[in-house]
Amino acid sequence: KKKSLNLIILIPSYNEIKTLKKIIIFLKKKKFNFIVIDDFSNDGTENYLKKFKFNYIRNTKKLGYTGSLIKGFNFLKNKKYRYILTLDADGEHPVKYIKTFLLFLKVPRSKQNL
Repeated sequence: KKKSLNLIILIPSYNEIKTLKKIIIFLKKKKFNFIVIDDFSNDGTENYLKKFKFNYIRNTKKLGYTGSLIKGFNFLKNKKYRYILTLDADGEHPVKYIKTFLLFLKVPRSKQNL
């Protein structure tokens, strides 16, 4: 696992099983820590996450995108992670940009062009 940056990827998901599977395959291949917040999906998301023993939290009712993010942040705030990166389960944020994000974290703040 990639522990050097203490990074976890938070993925809120509502009925996005097709793209979520592709994202998870990529994250597992690259050995990233991640957690999915399943927003009470009815497309088999929970069964898939449970079957492969992926880290997830299932909302007991639909909370929406922001509510799911907040739930995830609250769950992670006392964990060992220094960084939390959010990815949309619909693939809006291409996973290939995770590498760019990680490179950015390694550049000293004084040299970051924000």
